[in-house]
Parts: sequence; structure tokens; C-alpha cells
Amino acid sequence: MSLTKINFDSVKNELKNIKLIATDIDGTLTKNGQFSSQLLSSLETLKQQNILVLLITGRSAGWCQGLVNYLPVWGIIGENGGVYALKESQSMKPLTAINDIIEHRQLLQNNFEEIRQQFPHLQLSSDNQFRVTDWTFDCHFIYHLTFIIYHSFGSRA
Repeated sequence: MSLTKINFDSVKNELKNIKLIATDIDGTLTKNGQFSSQLLSSLETLKQQNILVLLITGRSAGWCQGLVNYLPVWGIIGENGGVYALKESQSMKPLTAINDIIEHRQLLQNNFEEIRQQFPHLQLSSDNQFRVTDWTFDCHFIYHLTFIIYHSFGSRA
């Protein structure tokens, strides 16, 4: 998929009512896992046209903090709807009230340890330490198991 440069003069009437674009990041705005120069230019053009851009992702609060600081966007929602930040404030905030973040994270860790008793191959995701509202883990063994089953049984699996 390639991005098509928007010619704002030719579509000005169609765009005049657009005030906000909310979009996923990974696989939607990225190309081979990266932001292209064309995307960055398009984001800048949207900003110049006073069209707000709100990024939405499952990525961690720490990752989102960097994006909202460096990209020409209005704001970002991260951790699958758990946190948000607006460019003007540049601080990540939970979307729902969490009275005690430390206690919240401890409860999430306790839940993870309980799940891990049943699935000992689960490991913390590398970005888990930068999260606020959710807890992530990797289960690479599932992909490995799928690979083994597929190659053991071929198309019969």
C-alpha cells in the first residue's frame, strides 16, 4: 500500500468540514514498520490545514509519550485505550481513574503471576515497564508450537 499525496486545493470543499482524523498507527500509518517521509509530510500538511490528528495504538505510555512530543499531531491514545496525551500538555494520563498507580501495577503483576502458573512459558514484554494501565506479555512459544505443528503435519493440520 502506498500513500497518495493529498492536493488540498483540489479537494478543499470536501475537507472543509473535517476537524479531526483519528487513526491507528501500526500497519495503518507505518510502512514496513516505519514512518515514511511522505507520512510525516502529510501530518504536517494536515496540521497546516488545522485538521487535528489523534493517533491510537496499543503501544505503551512511554512509547506514546515520545510520539506525541515529536510528531505534528494533536494527541495520542495508547495502551488500547488506557492512557492519552494531548500535545499541549505532553503528559500521559489514564482515561479512567486509577487512585493508586503503584497498587494498580502490583495487582496486574499478581494477576500475571497467577496466569503464569498455568502457562509458565509466558514472559514479560520488553515494553511492560513503560506501561501504566495494562500488562503485556509475550508468548513466542505459541508461534514456535504452530510452526512445529505445521511442519510436522503439513497441510493436514
